Amino acid sequence: MASSSSSTRIDTANATENSQRTSPQSPQTARHPEYYREGGDLYILISHVIFRLHSADFPKTFFEAFNEGQPLGPTIDTWPGIGACSEFQKAIIIPVADATPDDFAKLAWVLHNPLYDDYSAATLEDWFTILRLADKWGFSGMKAMAQRRIHPRAEQEIPNILDRLCKYESYNLPVDVIQELYIQLCTQEGGLSDDELDRLDNLTRGRMGRQVQRGREAYYKARTENRGDELTYSQKVAIVVGVLGSAGNGQPSTASITSSAIGIFHRLELQPHDLRHQPRIPGFYRKWDTN
Repeated sequence: MASSSSSTRIDTANATENSQRTSPQSPQTARHPEYYREGGDLYILISHVIFRLHSADFPKTFFEAFNEGQPLGPTIDTWPGIGACSEFQKAIIIPVADATPDDFAKLAWVLHNPLYDDYSAATLEDWFTILRLADKWGFSGMKAMAQRRIHPRAEQEIPNILDRLCKYESYNLPVDVIQELYIQLCTQEGGLSDDELDRLDNLTRGRMGRQVQRGREAYYKARTENRGDELTYSQKVAIVVGVLGSAGNGQPSTASITSSAIGIFHRLELQPHDLRHQPRIPGFYRKWDTN
């Protein structure tokens, strides 16, 4: 991972190559060239690469994740990965399936970035990796920072709403951000293809293609009742949240519906919590979807 101020991106690939060229004490392992820090008391082994960092930079939840479901000991020297005698004696072993050496180096870079407030070296994909690991191990501050940096960049680099939504769902971005994308999907011009509906149905929430179709149907019915005029944003929220629930969680919520938005349901004689029995608008449902 590059550390000079002239770097334009995180260079973890070169760092891993350098670690392979070093001559560690064990022929099967290599010290990471950037993140084997003298004086560090925490040892982490991923594949053949050993990291040495400072335990003070890691939250308690990180150590709990590697303590085999047992409570942590009363003193930090009894925690996983902590030890001054041997770098391998108590090292935390992280499976490559959870994080590669390059992945973990990105997280370590956030902790040890020499430019302090300049994180421009990280790509959007770097931030998604950082977010995943921060979320997995309880780095709450780092998780919040990654989320703040992802959203504005993703709007530029992932312009397709559905692509962005699927990515956000995979990485557990904030509920309000995900909900906004569902609102955009339900109110955008033009229908969704079968492939796009399949992608929505394959989200971890399950069967979101059907839900989005219902949201679109409710939205266009409301526009028709509104003489074709565009609805206000609060009205859009009322309709979509009424069908999908908060951020598409399947549990309808009216918490964010304002009084002016609720009025549209009254005009349509619909309830915000149940829009499942509306007449269907042609083109919004697959021809084989008759439920």
